[in-house]
Amino acid sequence: MRLKASVEEKECLGSCLDDIVTVSDLCNGERECSLSGFDLMDAPEISITNLSAIANETYMTGLRLARAKVKQAALQVKNDMIAILNTNNITTDLSAPSFRTSTFNPNVSIAPAALERGITIFRSARIRGKLKKVFIKDIEIYPLVSAETHLLIYDNGYQTSYPVSLVGGKVNSFQLNYIVRGKYARFVIDDTNVTMASATLMCTSGCNGTEPNYCAYTESYNGSKEVGSKEGYGINLIFSCECDYDQFLCDLAKTYVGELIWLKSRILLLDERLHTSRMNNWVVYNREESAQMRIDLDTEYREKWNGLVRGMYSILKNYRDSCLECRGIRWVVNG
Repeated sequence: MRLKASVEEKECLGSCLDDIVTVSDLCNGERECSLSGFDLMDAPEISITNLSAIANETYMTGLRLARAKVKQAALQVKNDMIAILNTNNITTDLSAPSFRTSTFNPNVSIAPAALERGITIFRSARIRGKLKKVFIKDIEIYPLVSAETHLLIYDNGYQTSYPVSLVGGKVNSFQLNYIVRGKYARFVIDDTNVTMASATLMCTSGCNGTEPNYCAYTESYNGSKEVGSKEGYGINLIFSCECDYDQFLCDLAKTYVGELIWLKSRILLLDERLHTSRMNNWVVYNREESAQMRIDLDTEYREKWNGLVRGMYSILKNYRDSCLECRGIRWVVNG
């Protein structure tokens, strides 16, 4: 099952791509701030009236249509960027093997205590840069008695709480899909009323601080601090290290990516206008002008991409990151 937070999370867990280009709700007088400075409502052909004229039953309102197209544009720009990086052999291996932090031993019990106990996972010091993130796919909890409790995550100064119903005598598995924001994150259970099966940590720091894999290592948390014990207090994390290319695009928000998403959003909205089944003045009249505008925007979009490709080598030279390997870049035709 997928865990959902029981309280308002202090930190937005969405992608930074969501904020590169905004769509302000001008009807309510709201003006949003984007990472790039671009807002779709600033485009000369975009207005609340025009958006409403082409929005169909799928979107219901022009504002929903516009925001959906910005999200779609961001995804397409991201895919184009990854394609360019792959074509030039700049990305490292995109495979992300999974690791387990612990092995369970139900023959050894951990008695309840009025403490928050569990595992702290640390990002490996061997990872260069900030694009490679520790990704917690699933969490497994092995209680010996059934109980209602909370899973707590402490990460980069923020706390997230998930209510969990645990079935005793078996491994309870939950899909988490959590990206560690800081250099480490702590995953603990309120053990006040829960008897846990022992969980022996496998991914610990070794002799002289060495780590068993390139991704991360773990330490036991006993309610007050990390300790040298290999006891995971009934918790196992299934994790991997994955490259967060969203962050790479967000780093280029003000120089290239913001305008690319802005242009692509406008192209997608013109496609909606040209192919909509709705019949009103905005859709019926000036269709030829809309078709020409779409051609002009597509040309501008390609030119912006080509400018980014020309400058890519200089951009990547300054990156010291495990997810990027810059050995030169060659010209490719951007489709």
